[in-house]
Amino acid sequence: MPVHAPNERAKAALSELLGAVLHTPRKIEEWYARHGGDQRQLRLWRSGGAIIDEENWDKKFANWLQTDFGRDSTFCATLARVKTVIDEERERSRTAQRSGKSAGSLRPNTEPLHSAQNVMFWHTFRDRDKDGKGVRDLIANAQRRVVVTGGSLDQCVWRFRNELRVALDRKALDGLMMADPSSEHALKLYVRYADSLLKLASLTEHRYKEFYKSLSPAQRQRFSFSYTGLPLTHSLGLYDDQIFLSEFCIDRHSEECPSYGVVRGSHSYGVFFYEIHAILNESRCALGAGKRKLVNDIAADVKRTPHYRP
Repeated sequence: MPVHAPNERAKAALSELLGAVLHTPRKIEEWYARHGGDQRQLRLWRSGGAIIDEENWDKKFANWLQTDFGRDSTFCATLARVKTVIDEERERSRTAQRSGKSAGSLRPNTEPLHSAQNVMFWHTFRDRDKDGKGVRDLIANAQRRVVVTGGSLDQCVWRFRNELRVALDRKALDGLMMADPSSEHALKLYVRYADSLLKLASLTEHRYKEFYKSLSPAQRQRFSFSYTGLPLTHSLGLYDDQIFLSEFCIDRHSEECPSYGVVRGSHSYGVFFYEIHAILNESRCALGAGKRKLVNDIAADVKRTPHYRP
């Protein structure tokens, strides 16, 4: 017997959160096909009605983590959030039974679905790498576009140049934007966050020029390296439709700083999507002919991106 009947709030949580995960409908179909699920079960998933009636939730959750689908960190974070909602509803039901009140008479939890509990978080880049969400993996898996902003992007061209080149071969658009090292104000602003901007500015520029020279004419049409005079307070990465944010921390290398995965459909996603678009649009292109293509590519998604407008 289930602990309690499916609650509408729990159903809504599951349905909305699953809908926020990239490629979820396709992955659910693949997962059920691989594990012999039927169409009725699939329809239940999409309506948010499955698993809520399961008494052995923890066992089911553990089993999911063993599957290819379950090892996806975005999906696991989503399931963890849904589990929290369901556990809250079960506790409300038990409390109501003990007090003799109906569950509906208890004060509802009004916490937004897209809250802190539904954010992917990593302490360091190494932690992200373990989850398959490191910069190298994200570039390697991008099919449409790669956009990265940062104080100094020396590591991108030094460590990930092969992945960037292969992405261009896949006809993805690559756009990299860093603080303008020719600006005395920028040097003063970023020196405690990215001392490489001061120490390696000329070397970074040389590395990007050499990388650009190594590209074919077709690749150069899809590549852009730009400088921005806008004050950056964090680094942003857009890989197809996935957005990741990395903090700037005083006297810390970027790899030692916390970073976050931004849930698509949330308010924050629209805010950062706009920021990426604005930085790119207002940047000064130094290398490549792909900037305008990338600006237009992002602009094509504006209408279907909630909270884009400031």
